[in-house]
Amino acid sequence: MSNIFIGFCDAFKVSRRIPLRRRIKAPRFSFSAFALVLERLRTVQKRILAGSTAGHVAKDVRTSWPKYFYQAENLGYTMNVFNRVQKLDTKQRGRKSPVDPFSDSTADSTGDDGIAPAYDVRTGEQGVDENLHLNMMDSMWDCKAQPGTIVLATGDAAEAEFSPGFFQYAIRALDAGWMLELVTWKRAISSAWKTPEFTKKYAGKFRIIYLDDFLEELQMVDLF
Repeated sequence: MSNIFIGFCDAFKVSRRIPLRRRIKAPRFSFSAFALVLERLRTVQKRILAGSTAGHVAKDVRTSWPKYFYQAENLGYTMNVFNRVQKLDTKQRGRKSPVDPFSDSTADSTGDDGIAPAYDVRTGEQGVDENLHLNMMDSMWDCKAQPGTIVLATGDAAEAEFSPGFFQYAIRALDAGWMLELVTWKRAISSAWKTPEFTKKYAGKFRIIYLDDFLEELQMVDLF
């Protein structure tokens, strides 16, 4: 869900001619309007929201939920909300290890290049995308005799930390006879979804719905 909300904030800034790097109060986001774009009053067998919060800092993780998470829950979405975790990023600082003047070789405690690595700690998501991949596979298995339509809200096509990524699972679904609708933002969509080879192969089975066309409606919290 973070991919969608970040795209929403960026689209809001662009529409108001606000520099993307400028920090502003997050605009209100209507999940009820978002759900209408996703579902369009069709029969729905499964509704899944996967996202993350900094819930580890609160006794009740639900207190860290944004308001639109509660909207999603009230609309019948299964809430798979993960706590963000600390991750290590390895970076090369370019600091050489000390050289022994009496030795013919360079002393190096970390590698042959003589550069000592540094570790930066950052907080990020883990398991969110993989949870959606699992639910996609569950749906494909449970309904393999009668494939339907998967509505996927993301723009990401990259490999995930523990799985091949949305694009590869989308291909598996399409090859298994499913229809697939990708709901995304123009600035956030990966070029992989728009390659001529992909769009030609799955013409009539795959379509892209851009949320940019619904930017103002997505801010109408009291739409219903």
